[in-house]
Amino acid sequence: MDIDAFVNAHRPVWDRLEELVRRRMSLNGAEIDELVELYQRVATHLSIVRSGRADPFLVGRLSALVARARSAVTGAHTPAWREFVRFFTVSFPVVAYRARWWWIATTGAFLLVSVVMAVWVARDPAVQAAVGTPEEIRQLVEHDFADYYSEHPGASFAGQVWVNNAWVSMQVIVMAILLGLPIPYILWQNAANVAVSAGLMASHDRLDVFFGLITPHGLLELTAVFLAAAVGMRLGWTVVNPGPRGRGEVLAEQGRAVVSVALGLVVVLLVSGLIEGLVTPSGLPTWARVGIGVVAEAAFLAYVIFFGRRAVAAGETGDLERAPDLAPSAG
Repeated sequence: MDIDAFVNAHRPVWDRLEELVRRRMSLNGAEIDELVELYQRVATHLSIVRSGRADPFLVGRLSALVARARSAVTGAHTPAWREFVRFFTVSFPVVAYRARWWWIATTGAFLLVSVVMAVWVARDPAVQAAVGTPEEIRQLVEHDFADYYSEHPGASFAGQVWVNNAWVSMQVIVMAILLGLPIPYILWQNAANVAVSAGLMASHDRLDVFFGLITPHGLLELTAVFLAAAVGMRLGWTVVNPGPRGRGEVLAEQGRAVVSVALGLVVVLLVSGLIEGLVTPSGLPTWARVGIGVVAEAAFLAYVIFFGRRAVAAGETGDLERAPDLAPSAG
């Protein structure tokens, strides 16, 4: 079967069915009959496509369209709990997984900048002098850095951290409307902050304290920020390079998909905030606190890989409206 010819021949039918489904609450009698007829025809098209070697994204689009049409015809409504489960098993992880190369590149660039700057701060007394006086630096490395995590009640501190980190991640995603151009600068600022603290602690032989306090929550927290930055920049890139489809269509699709990440990261950052507020300042030994952070990070990455890869194989895109006609680029 010539799949391109098949798509060209039947696309008007699919578009018409999609229009009727979208207006299902205001259809007249004739349009309701047309909706039922087109639903049956498109269900047949889906069976034909599945029997061949069609593009999985075409299968995904038709599957979604048939499911929505079936719901409109039968009047069925998906229970809220199923929508909730779908979000966390499909919508969120598939967007994160599809942005994995942007995500990995963002992580690598951040770590490289942080390490280089931290070494510079640790080895150059002139840089340290520009940061603060010897007394101020000694106060920071011996007291302030550690006291930050224990100066507030655990639950209250966890809530503050969660709100702050969620706000930072949302800002990064919102910057996508400016083609993602401000995002590298935001990451640069965060990398500089981490590097200065690490460099000063290293210059006073307190790197063990630095990593013992920042690792438990920092792994998951920074991973979430990197993901937010990755999808934000990826969304901006679709404006520059939309591929074979229309720029507006691709941007709208990616924008809806990014909403999934924005919502999902609220939960991820809640976990990170709880770790920072309750685990980091706890009396647990360093190995236990770091171990909790490593387990949380590994669990999140495993979750994204497992559910994201499965959703991609099923033709899902994370688009909250529908699946795309064509496969997106691997980037």
